[in-house]
Amino acid sequence: MASSSVVWMNSGVLIYAAQSIGLHREPSKIGLSGTECELRRRMWVAILVYENTTAWYNGMRSQIHPGDYDCIHPAYLPELDGADENSRFRTLWSVQMSKMLLYFNEIYREAYCTKRTCVYRAGALDRQIQELELKTYEMLSADFESGTIESQFRELAFEVLLCRLYLCVQIPFLRKMNKFSCKRTLEVAQRSIRSLIKFNDCALETISYRWYGQIWILTSPLLATIVMSIALVKLDKDNENLWSLVGHAYEILSTAPEFQVLKGAEMACWVIKTINNERNCRGEIINNLDTFCGIEPMTKTLLQMFRKDELFM
Repeated sequence: MASSSVVWMNSGVLIYAAQSIGLHREPSKIGLSGTECELRRRMWVAILVYENTTAWYNGMRSQIHPGDYDCIHPAYLPELDGADENSRFRTLWSVQMSKMLLYFNEIYREAYCTKRTCVYRAGALDRQIQELELKTYEMLSADFESGTIESQFRELAFEVLLCRLYLCVQIPFLRKMNKFSCKRTLEVAQRSIRSLIKFNDCALETISYRWYGQIWILTSPLLATIVMSIALVKLDKDNENLWSLVGHAYEILSTAPEFQVLKGAEMACWVIKTINNERNCRGEIINNLDTFCGIEPMTKTLLQMFRKDELFM
């Protein structure tokens, strides 16, 4: 993985190039219209998403602030995307996914860039994402219910990204006495694991999409399973139904082809298996998650709180 300074410089060069040709400006305000407007908006949002997610993955704040640009979000355009229903749904799905990905910058700012973290802001962010979720399901419900292989993947990918966002909002706030974040984290962890099971159940049909999803589509439920395992040990050790859910998730994750060459993911699966078998999350087990931090950055925050004895207390 490149150093933070290299990532910062590369992103900065990309942003400078985009701004030098005015991609950050709303094209309708500079005399453009129609397809040309939409293409420029899509180029700008692609840069926004790349810069935001790259910064998040490398533990840095974004270099782009909302006040730095006035270019609005892309929209479905029949003459550019195609007039058939599948083209419309595919475009709307891409637009909604990009809106969700831009939340990582807000999450990073609230969790790591303020002098004093505020659990109320975590709740506000959570509600904003819930509103986006509701709007997206209203917009795409017909597509998700169509039953085609492509629509199944779109729904699963959307669900996985949603769960990742919810987890990333709440995990930094799993401090002592923060009952809201604890409750929401457990709800989302269960939801993420069930999404994984659903994805695995239709894996034969969606096999052509598995590598399109790459690693991110599985690291979110892997993180969720780790969180759920620790929570069960600390809060609900006798809940056999949830332990069974954790065990099912482990079986899927430990055999996932995406993880077979990733040592950090293999070690994370070992941690889940050991916690599930021993019903214990002592430091000697959890510390093995260090190697998973390079794959799933939120693991570092989780480890820091565990070592301070702040998780689910």
